[in-house]
Amino acid sequence: MAIDHCRITGGVADNGGGIFVSGGWWEWETNLAVLSTTIDSCLSQLQGGGIYADFCTLAVSKTILHDLLSNGGAAGFHENDCYITIDSSEFTSCHGGVGGIALYGGWGTVTGNSFHENSTPWNGFCNDLSANDFTGEIRGCWFHDTHALWPSVHLGRIYGAVTFIGNVLEHNSTSDITGTLIVNGDNDYTISHNIFRDNRNVGGGAVYAFAYATAIVELNSFVGNSSDDPTRGSVLESMNHGAPHFRDNIIAGNIGNCVSARPEYPIILDARNNWWGHASGPYHAELNPLGQGDTLVGDSVLFEPWLTSPPDTTQPSAIHPEPERPVAGTWDLQSVFPNPFNNSFTLSLAGLRDARLRLRCSIFWAAESQRSIPVRRWADCSRSPYHRNFRAASTSLPHTMTSSASPSKSCC
Repeated sequence: MAIDHCRITGGVADNGGGIFVSGGWWEWETNLAVLSTTIDSCLSQLQGGGIYADFCTLAVSKTILHDLLSNGGAAGFHENDCYITIDSSEFTSCHGGVGGIALYGGWGTVTGNSFHENSTPWNGFCNDLSANDFTGEIRGCWFHDTHALWPSVHLGRIYGAVTFIGNVLEHNSTSDITGTLIVNGDNDYTISHNIFRDNRNVGGGAVYAFAYATAIVELNSFVGNSSDDPTRGSVLESMNHGAPHFRDNIIAGNIGNCVSARPEYPIILDARNNWWGHASGPYHAELNPLGQGDTLVGDSVLFEPWLTSPPDTTQPSAIHPEPERPVAGTWDLQSVFPNPFNNSFTLSLAGLRDARLRLRCSIFWAAESQRSIPVRRWADCSRSPYHRNFRAASTSLPHTMTSSASPSKSCC
């Protein structure tokens, strides 16, 4: 059965204010596809303001879920033990125990979706997406511009196997429970190739490792994150003995202390083999006072050896093709080294591939700054890795590097 190019509005129910679908116990014989549909202004008294599903096979594609409410579970989409695919959909202004999507058991993929301005009450759980005992992949999603009490994403419990890959989490903030992404439990979930950018948390934790968390956190880019409490780790915060495998990440331009563990749960965090924004490593007042990278405080973090150049965070080919997403939210200009006024230099980019993204270099005459001479167009990012160092052609002229997409960003 399919619901295609429909609008569902104003529905009220105990479960599934917009759509309710249920299959036989542990059978999954019921199949439903929701395609190019809008679900808005619906309410569930219990779970699933927009869609509620259990023991079924469900596909949601190119669908808008907006202004949905739930008095208990997820406001946008709530599933129990289903096989699901959710792709290229928007979850906006949804409010419930989980604002956007709640996955309880089951398996499948969540791909190329956008989450914006979702929220949860003081006794809720998270704003955008919660995966509990779920097995599958969450990739290519955009979690952005949500300012609420709780974190954006929660990955947890001890069963299931979640891969959280190639997502962008940016411009989010918390005011009660801290963390942009909470990973919870001894489960070895994989968190890789994501961009965490300009997130502000009340007590640190662009990644918040909770309850003996053992997630693999690698090949991510952390840029411009901050904590209202400057002693807490703006990039990684550990609570209740959370000890993720934290390696081969880009950590550059974050504010205050970057990595820490709560003193009431003492633990040594292993943050070795990461790039801290400079070849000299992170700044630590006692252990590395000459470091010019991001800052570490205290004695609960191992950080030596560090990477002396940014890691290659090329996405594995298995996650292509990339879903559609706005260009501006997919990339970040990391650094130019040694600096853009050398005859030869390297430009460091982190971001998702997109055929619409181009990189250009121009040389400017020092005395005639309005005249520009194009040098050469480098490989477009649709064929370039997720993170790549580009080397400019040698020249004796003073020059300025600008990477231009939509919008452009300057690194000079």
